[in-house]
Amino acid sequence: MKNKIYCLLLLVFSLALTSCAVSSKRMNDLSIGMSKKDVREILGEPVDTRATQGIELLHYELFIYLSPFHGYPKKYFVRLENGNVTEYGQGVGFEPGSRN
Repeated sequence: MKNKIYCLLLLVFSLALTSCAVSSKRMNDLSIGMSKKDVREILGEPVDTRATQGIELLHYELFIYLSPFHGYPKKYFVRLENGNVTEYGQGVGFEPGSRN
């Protein structure tokens, strides 16, 4: 009986943890020209924000799920110029001031 309770608690705890994380698939909902508000509605609050001369970089750690209970975080960036998305994706080339 204790094993069943333990397994049930573990399942509930695992579901609670995974439901809080944002899936990296949500990046597919972004598009060039979106506002910062639109991005935050889709991805939530960024882990970090940097800005320089009209360019803002939002840093996210989104989860790539290998199964319903197993995943790992991966870094993604959203670049905004004058408040609108100009680039988004994984880390390479997404530093403020760079244009690849």
